[in-house]
Amino acid sequence: MTDRIPAVVAVVSAFNPSIALIDRVRNHSKHVTRVVVVDDGSTFGNREIWQELRDAGALVLHHDENRGIAAALNTGVSAGLAIDPNAWILTLDQDSDLTDGYVENALSTYALLAEQGVNVGLVAPGKHNGFPVKILRSEGDFVEAFDPMQSGCLIPAAVFRMAGDLDEDLFIDGVDTDFNARLRRLGYRLPADPGCNLVHELGHPREVTILKRRIHFRGRPLALTYHTPLRVYYITRNSLVIARRYWRDNPGWMFQRLWMEVESNLVRLAFGPDRRAYAISWRRGIRDAFKGHLGKADAAIASSLSPRR
Repeated sequence: MTDRIPAVVAVVSAFNPSIALIDRVRNHSKHVTRVVVVDDGSTFGNREIWQELRDAGALVLHHDENRGIAAALNTGVSAGLAIDPNAWILTLDQDSDLTDGYVENALSTYALLAEQGVNVGLVAPGKHNGFPVKILRSEGDFVEAFDPMQSGCLIPAAVFRMAGDLDEDLFIDGVDTDFNARLRRLGYRLPADPGCNLVHELGHPREVTILKRRIHFRGRPLALTYHTPLRVYYITRNSLVIARRYWRDNPGWMFQRLWMEVESNLVRLAFGPDRRAYAISWRRGIRDAFKGHLGKADAAIASSLSPRR
């Protein structure tokens, strides 16, 4: 970092991370002032990794139990702002990495738009693994992200003071969507910087087949990103909770986002593994959304959504 760059603290949420996080922290440290890693109650036995992360330059904080990504990020943000109350916060997943010029580009975009009178809440990456992100609207040089995921977003301290913490009641999934909607309600814009490419380690997509034959769409094999039934429960529940909170603010945006989730669930029910558990997760997610049951799923729900082998 150079003297002309303001303080930027990277906050990384971690749960049972691989040793690859050590090299990622070393790389993050080249771009930011400080790296904060929050261990969200990891359950694996590799305790040495936390000291290795400290040796790599990170401030490592621990939760005694798994409290969800919102709580992990809130802990990290609080620590980052304790380091410097005016710091910029760069939120990152444990499997995300930064490309050269990422932070400088994001700061430049913020400054340029602020000079033009745009009330910027965060700067999101314009690309994930080299592919453009989904866009909400484009106005000249201003490109607004549709629903930026939290990883890779650069957020000024003043925004947290205005908008508050991430919603820990959601636990996981939709935490970033809720924060995005809250910022928009407060009048903030969420630009996507095409000069910021977030390298994100993908999961293991499964090819869609019928009678063992691959299904193609637009000339390419159709693949399904695998989520556990418990994840689908959280996605379903939280999507409906967020829609109920914010649909009046931007009904078109909210309907489009909900429809994307419906499409994904229909594909899972039609082609994915664990279809029975998916159907149960969808039904229980809808039920708990309307009953207002939030937070971490209890043991009974988690057990009922375990895939049957």
